[in-house]
Order: sequence, then structure tokens, then C-alpha cells
Amino acid sequence: MGLFLYLGQETFWHRLDPRTKLALLGISFMTVLLPQQPLVVGAAALLIFLQAGLARAWQNLARIKGLLFTLSVLTILIWSLVAGGLTPLALGVTLESLAFGVATALKLVSMLVAG
Repeated sequence: MGLFLYLGQETFWHRLDPRTKLALLGISFMTVLLPQQPLVVGAAALLIFLQAGLARAWQNLARIKGLLFTLSVLTILIWSLVAGGLTPLALGVTLESLAFGVATALKLVSMLVAG
């Protein structure tokens, strides 16, 4: 196992100019960061995961799946307890805080995958 996550493969994404890759990375970040609704963020995340599939990056993502899972769970847990809302669910968690936690977790994981 190498120290770095980069895999030099012959895909469309790997042949792109570095400036184009940076522009696509910025667009990916904006696409995920701007919306607040979990469904919209989920749709943007799905596009980023599709892009990762086209780049054949699943092998690298499998190497950091523990990090992605832990980050997701902790983000949802913390924001569900900290963020406020009007519709109570259980143990101080509201529907709105849970939705915010899910959207935030999707944003963080999507940005890591896009990178």
C-alpha cells in the first residue's frame, strides 16, 4: 500500500488539464456547500460519487472508508444534539437538527470524495 492516494489510471478524468481539475473541484465544492436541504445536498453528493466512479476512484475510497464513516456518524450525532429545531423526535434531537446533521455530513464526505 502506497503512502499517497493517487492512482495513475487512464481515464477521462486523469487526462484532464490540472486547471480544469481545479475548476471542477471548486464547482463540486460549491454545488455541495450552497444548498441547505438534505435532499438537494444528497443529489449533489450523488453526482460527485458518480464522478468518483467515472475516475475509478473506489479503490482509494475503500482505503479511507473508516474515516468517511466515522466523520459521518460523528457529524450527524453532534449536529443532531447541538442544532435546534421545532419538531422533537427523542432525547433532545429534533427533526430539523437531524436533517441539518445529515446535510452537513453529506457535505463533508462529498468534499473529501471530490478531492
